Amino acid sequence: MSLSGPQRLYELLPLIHRALDEQRGGPLRALLGVMGEEYERLHADIGQLYDDWFIETCEEQLVPYIGELVGVPVEQLTGAPEYLLRARVANALRHRRRKGLPTTLREVIWETCHWNAVVLESFQYLAATQHLEHVHLTHGRAVDVRRGAPTLLAPGGARTGHLADVRGGGDTVGPRGLFNTFHVGLLLSRMQAYPVEYSEPGRVGEGRYTFHSLGQDTHLFTLLRRERRPLLPPSLEMPLPLTPGRLEADVTRARALLETHELLTPESHLEGHEPYLAVYRDDTPVPMVDLVAQDLKDWQRPGPSLVGLRSGHPRLDSLSHHVELQVWMGDEGPHLLHLHHHATDSLSTLAAALEAALHHASPRAAFAQARVLPSGAHLLVLPGEPLEGPHPVRFAPGPRDAESAHALGLTPKHARRVAVLVSHELPPATGETRQGRLRLRLGEHASMTLSVPLGESPKGMAHELRRQFPAHEGWHALSHGDLLFILVEAPQDTAYLRTEEDPEDSLTARRLGLSPRVAVDVKRGRLAFSLGEDTEERKPRVSWAFGRATDLGAGPYPRPDADASIEATRPAWRAEVCKQAPSTWTEEPGTTRFHTLFEALAAWAHQPPGTHGLILLLDSATYAPSPDQASFPIHMRKGSTLRVEAAEGELPTLDGMLLANELTEHAEHALPQGTYTVRAKNEVDAELTLNGLQLRGLEVRGSLSLTVSHCTMHGPLHAPHATNAFLDVQLRGSLLGPVYLPGHTSRLEVSDCVLHGEEGRPALGGEDTRSPGPSTRLTRTTVLGSVHVESLSLAEDCLFTHDVEVHHVQTSMLRYCALPWASRNLPRHRCLLFSAPLEATGGAPGEATIASSPEFVSLSPGEPGYARLADVGPEELRNGAREGGEFGVYHPLQEERRLTALRGVLEEYLPAGLSAGVFFID
Repeated sequence: MSLSGPQRLYELLPLIHRALDEQRGGPLRALLGVMGEEYERLHADIGQLYDDWFIETCEEQLVPYIGELVGVPVEQLTGAPEYLLRARVANALRHRRRKGLPTTLREVIWETCHWNAVVLESFQYLAATQHLEHVHLTHGRAVDVRRGAPTLLAPGGARTGHLADVRGGGDTVGPRGLFNTFHVGLLLSRMQAYPVEYSEPGRVGEGRYTFHSLGQDTHLFTLLRRERRPLLPPSLEMPLPLTPGRLEADVTRARALLETHELLTPESHLEGHEPYLAVYRDDTPVPMVDLVAQDLKDWQRPGPSLVGLRSGHPRLDSLSHHVELQVWMGDEGPHLLHLHHHATDSLSTLAAALEAALHHASPRAAFAQARVLPSGAHLLVLPGEPLEGPHPVRFAPGPRDAESAHALGLTPKHARRVAVLVSHELPPATGETRQGRLRLRLGEHASMTLSVPLGESPKGMAHELRRQFPAHEGWHALSHGDLLFILVEAPQDTAYLRTEEDPEDSLTARRLGLSPRVAVDVKRGRLAFSLGEDTEERKPRVSWAFGRATDLGAGPYPRPDADASIEATRPAWRAEVCKQAPSTWTEEPGTTRFHTLFEALAAWAHQPPGTHGLILLLDSATYAPSPDQASFPIHMRKGSTLRVEAAEGELPTLDGMLLANELTEHAEHALPQGTYTVRAKNEVDAELTLNGLQLRGLEVRGSLSLTVSHCTMHGPLHAPHATNAFLDVQLRGSLLGPVYLPGHTSRLEVSDCVLHGEEGRPALGGEDTRSPGPSTRLTRTTVLGSVHVESLSLAEDCLFTHDVEVHHVQTSMLRYCALPWASRNLPRHRCLLFSAPLEATGGAPGEATIASSPEFVSLSPGEPGYARLADVGPEELRNGAREGGEFGVYHPLQEERRLTALRGVLEEYLPAGLSAGVFFID
């Protein structure tokens, strides 16, 4: 018998009375049920009264009152998430006992402002003359120009001394010099890192990819250690943009571990650091030592694989006193080379002179870092960077010297294309007798295995390899200084030399630097594989992290409305999609499972009208339409509701347009084309919800209610005018391209979004450039482009970067918005007009007018500072909205209120006599 719930009082009655009540139809049960509900409410309220005595269990509205009891003012409990406000009050007494410690100040800043901080005691970094008998090794030292200055955020290591910086005024949280006596620097990060696990990179070209699944550039971020261990206080491992130096340092450490016969993967912990990126081939992680930090602005592929040119037999006695050549490398050229007569004394002298001439021909790395080596009786010409194509290095006679190129054997008639592997700089001979194994493959030919004496010098290694080459025609090995070169004639255009993984020895190729590498551009989020790597067959995957200031757009963060909506909808038809699931993936009762989204949508199209459905994407894979389709068709029948959602922690990508069709009775036998009928106004036929997806674009046809929540859409959202009788659209928390909807759309509500227009077209408008969009309601939205709509029923806390054109001005209203001076005719309340003439600036109280225009950190949708106002821009735009927030989508961050709370923290927890300067480093 249960003694809880509304029937608790009824169950306390004797059995005889309950039996008699059942015979009469249960009137007593109904009466005591109503009384039991009130009893349960009273019982729960009394129980909560006891819980409200403690900060751990009290209700949220009581946190400020308990904060007042322990001396935490209510005004300081703003700007941070609710769980941090509770922690701020709970830890108040503990923090006061530890005042003056940098760790305490970091924790208080995190709990108060939700910002990660590094407290830099900058007075300890000042360069000072020390007593020779009392030398402090921890004080700042001079800069080692060979290694560069260590970063301030680098954990451990020696410090660099600085001179005193006396910039700035007396404001403790204003822009001050970082290094001064009795001064503390607060390095704050406002960004959050969002890890994406095992996603498909976006293919740009052969061997070239972006970490972003849709091919966008984005800065890679480090992961926040606190996400894995919530009790860990803020530390130097902050969610900051990843730097090439950080990646280079970790690769250097991984390379040093090869000497201890340990192969470090990116998933392994390296000296206490959390993994921040990983590259996979065939589900196998690429070892950290195979990664290389490289600028991929021009998509240059990494070594060690090169394609060079091996000359014929030079005839030095046939050369004139002045040699003139034309040379091409890749798509650059021709460049004219001049060699003086003394360069023809010997083959080695000729090689050095030709190399110097190439270095002076062009600043491009292919020329500036080119090598020319004598290889037996031949010349070996190698570009300074990997070049693709049938003949990346080409020579031709000069206009005034038609014979020298032929005499040197560099013309296409005599020269041969060669594939080359170039090692790292190798140490001198150590006398070690251990033998390593190399497995080499040229193009599609069979692989060959060679033995390498690891204790020999590069010259000894080359000699030993040449001893094993006679059985293999065209193969050769040579050394030059501390470098080892392995080359083979490769006349085929696509034949590249590479090493393969040897199951018995996976370290030798990596110790010599001959293993294939993966170049990573952390600033652009790009990666490139070495020449010869068959990346399509090996299914590359990546794990990485991107940064944003808040939960906006598609991302692997918890979406509060996702689970609640699934529970409220209670779908009668549920499908799960996982592209990376094993082939033995079995279905569960009540759930249909698919490996592709297209199969799930095809199954949904055959559900009867009135079905409530859910399609849940369980991985961060990239889904493409079927080969015979250009888009993903979603067919909606009358009375049906469908939710297409991403599972929590995943970032699925739809590499194609999403086409939402209203499927009528006349179109059931014509999938996927369909015919569309016009229905009466305000007649909702079906409801479609997209949540947590990343997609190319969306087209809506028919009479639908559409909700787009926490999505990233890189293309337009549009609806053809002739196919939509009724359309109800809600956009929430999303990063969107342009929105083109017909003017008769019943409702368009946009909140907490960014709309980005296309060149020559508005960000929000109708189906063509002349027709207006529907009547719209905007809340906390940044519009990067012009607006052309029927009316703005209400626009609140919004930022419009371009002109706003409204047809029905009388039914429009703007409150706490920022818009251009050219749109000043719109009805508005406490708005800010920017880009105004100088003589018009000022304005009445509450109606500010400035001459400056908004400045953004970035206007690229993939960047972490996308659509975010820059700190160097007009201050009025950053604090002119309601409650001192900034206009637009980042208004809820309330950074000004957080800075106010930070002042109170510094006054209480900063040691007496010290001042502080705040520096945002994200």
